[in-house]
Amino acid sequence: MAAGTVPGVRDDGKLRRALWLAVLAAAVLAVILAALVRVTTPAPLDATRLAGRPAPLFSLRAERDGQLLPDPISLSAQRGHPVLLVFGYSLCAHCLNGFQAAHEVAAAPHGLVVLYMDSPAEDAAIIDAYARRLGLDAPIPLDPGGAVAARYGIAAYPAFILVDRAGVVRGVWSGEVSASTLETAAAPLLR
Repeated sequence: MAAGTVPGVRDDGKLRRALWLAVLAAAVLAVILAALVRVTTPAPLDATRLAGRPAPLFSLRAERDGQLLPDPISLSAQRGHPVLLVFGYSLCAHCLNGFQAAHEVAAAPHGLVVLYMDSPAEDAAIIDAYARRLGLDAPIPLDPGGAVAARYGIAAYPAFILVDRAGVVRGVWSGEVSASTLETAAAPLLR
């Protein structure tokens, strides 16, 4: 019996060719799947493309003290003030620290407007309980379905977007960010 043969199976080359074709087909399929995943997966934080460009405008319903506010909150209404947009939601463990870091920055009396964006928007009572837990005493814009977050290119939470007085994006962060990092980035905009 020759090496590499199977007892009882006559080797006329067809079996080898079939096996090589199957391996080749599996390799081609793997390359196609990898390409599809790469094309359809968003960049970790596509919002970096906004740096130096005007921030996308939005107008959203907001919650405060468990009640929906009658008037929407808009980015355009904040013109003339530097704004820190903090995107997160209550079920995001990392968002808790991000909201707390932003809250520390907002507590300093320097004119930075912090908008805590609940994205995707949750029930007003849920976000109110979350805001109370964190000690946030500000209206919280509700981003239904994450539409505004998508316009900003946010693919991971928490995400932070720093906008200057003229409405231009000056900083973008994703994941946990310290209050000192946010303060240092915002300092030139507060002068």
